[in-house]
Amino acid sequence: MFIDINRIAREGLAFEGPVTLGDIEGLGGEAIRVVSSRLGGTAVRSGRGVEVAGRLVVALEIPCSRCLEPFPWSLDAEVAFTAVPVAAESEPKTPPVDDDSIVRAPGGRVDLTAVASEMVYLNLPLKPICRPDCRGLCPTCRANLNQVECGCRVEDVDPRLAPLLAFRRRRPDR
Repeated sequence: MFIDINRIAREGLAFEGPVTLGDIEGLGGEAIRVVSSRLGGTAVRSGRGVEVAGRLVVALEIPCSRCLEPFPWSLDAEVAFTAVPVAAESEPKTPPVDDDSIVRAPGGRVDLTAVASEMVYLNLPLKPICRPDCRGLCPTCRANLNQVECGCRVEDVDPRLAPLLAFRRRRPDR
């Protein structure tokens, strides 16, 4: 989805529609499936460029960081930025802008798919958890502890004392 900021009239432009994000990669390299995504808003001319404001709604299936099972996660975020056209190659270069709310529009076209994709990445949780009481995977047999009791015996051992564990097991009184 693109907006041509050169063709926006004084009264502005309203836009609404689906955004094709495709599947994205999570912070740990895991695949995140995009179920649906919509972007809507307005674009109005201003002294600095074109002010774009809207709302992004995305539904994802994201894997839990404890049990690795995918679960539904949604994002409902406000989008606000100023689009400025990038100077043509024959004109002097425009100075770099340090403002994060400025989006450069080469040829006067703003790629709303790239803006929506960036918003999704910025709002992804670092450690997504499917539910607060998720028990995760067994460290021995990798069974999902939310679904089965594996029966593995797990000893909590301080890693600094782990070399002494072999000595403890050899003692006859234990």
